[in-house]
Amino acid sequence: MADFGNYHAGYMGIQAGVPESDQYMWAGLGELSKFHSNFLERIKQLDEGRAPYGDQPIDYLWNRQGMKDSKANLIQNPTIHGSNFAIYP
Repeated sequence: MADFGNYHAGYMGIQAGVPESDQYMWAGLGELSKFHSNFLERIKQLDEGRAPYGDQPIDYLWNRQGMKDSKANLIQNPTIHGSNFAIYP
């Protein structure tokens, strides 16, 4: 079920106009709050901006796939200039 949640978060984040970098950062910060045994390595990933950005590797992969699929289905509405409003084809 976590796979679906991560995929959905990435997909809907793109649809809502949240940049990928912000989604990665917040997912990593969420994992940091769990104080895993490799806490310092996760902080280093976030600081250096490298995957999986402090997130669990499998969660990162599902989130990234959701973002990728979302971008493939996103159409910017040409009548709303500078907006993140999206519609489906």
